[in-house]
Amino acid sequence: MATKTPNFRATFNFDLLQIRRKLCCIRQGVAKTQPDLTDLTETSASEIAQKG
Repeated sequence: MATKTPNFRATFNFDLLQIRRKLCCIRQGVAKTQPDLTDLTETSASEIAQKG
């Protein structure tokens, strides 16, 4: 079991990277079609970061 953990962690991090890239692509696509929506998500994210 112990030998499988690093591999799992590596694949998990890789999956996170892929998801993050997809989110970036989606956000860029939304920015082109609906700029107001991206402004909304950016501000809400920064507000949450400041509160947290």
